[in-house]
Amino acid sequence: MSGFSRDTIPISLTVLSPLLLSRLKPLLRGWGRGRECRQGEAECGKHYRGIITAMTSTVHGHHLHIGRFSEPERGYLLTTVTQERRRVFDDLRLARLAIGELRACDEAGLCATLAFVLMPNHLHWLVQLRHTSLADLMRRFKSCSAARVNRARNMPGARLWQAGFHDRAIRDGEDIRAIARYIVANPMRAGLASTARDYPHWDATWL
Repeated sequence: MSGFSRDTIPISLTVLSPLLLSRLKPLLRGWGRGRECRQGEAECGKHYRGIITAMTSTVHGHHLHIGRFSEPERGYLLTTVTQERRRVFDDLRLARLAIGELRACDEAGLCATLAFVLMPNHLHWLVQLRHTSLADLMRRFKSCSAARVNRARNMPGARLWQAGFHDRAIRDGEDIRAIARYIVANPMRAGLASTARDYPHWDATWL
């Protein structure tokens, strides 16, 4: 992670509506807590639970495109949700097709996947950005995964993903492994599995 060079705020606060800003404040306050989280798993849990809850809240993803900043070699936690939160990825075959498109983004040199978990109706994806923008990376993943999934379920043209996505830049000094651990533990917290090995749709560089 030597490419991480400076703190980044990817959202321009001056252009956000008061309502959206009020919903983002808990997330923004969390950006300064990287050092705290190294004190123990409990502190990490409190910190990253707030981050991920904010990223999967009812704030519409397309509003966050305003002012987004993409820094090559920076780490980002990305979240996107299925259309109407449909549980598309309860189907093992469809989940593996979507995960294949995550791998394809790595192979194309757009990013390096550090960790991910594909839940029945949303994706958490921890990446190091390469030679592209966040918007282009997510556009490619969502369009290609939708094409493959829709072909497999004989639903051409169906909307698989909600418009937009949420992102959070990883700050210098943050414990990125703690973020990865929290991400891949999502299925256990949701009651989908007893242990990580019981849930098939995740991976992490360090685990």
